[in-house]
Amino acid sequence: MGFAVAGPDHYLASGHPGLRTDLPNPVGLIASTDGGETWTPLSRAGESDFHALTALPGGVALGYDGTLRRTADGTTWEQLAIPAEPHTLTAAADGQVLATTGTGLLRSPDAGTTWVPVQGAPLLQAVAWTDDGTAAVGITPDGVV
Repeated sequence: MGFAVAGPDHYLASGHPGLRTDLPNPVGLIASTDGGETWTPLSRAGESDFHALTALPGGVALGYDGTLRRTADGTTWEQLAIPAEPHTLTAAADGQVLATTGTGLLRSPDAGTTWVPVQGAPLLQAVAWTDDGTAAVGITPDGVV
């Protein structure tokens, strides 16, 4: 369900295992450092299905499984507050995070610790930062970019 690029050939994912794997359901947080060829369970196996997931600088991950959670090492998690359920999460290289929600776009300047509404932003279904982190691009429910 959730997928994030943490670096070159380094991916994070969460969701439900395929039919031919022996991973628990849900898989929790899993990682690949070989471009998706192999996957290693990191934490929350059998507990979390992160529907929204993003990777931040320094190996930090932020995910939502009914609760917003942040990990710096992939194994220990802290719970964070967010004003609305995030549908997608995206992080910039400076640690800013954007969250699409049913009530509007939220921004966290501090890796998910605090959140503020993005004034004037349209309702978005998905959002992503540009490679240099200076702008974000989103898509509205009616398909406008």
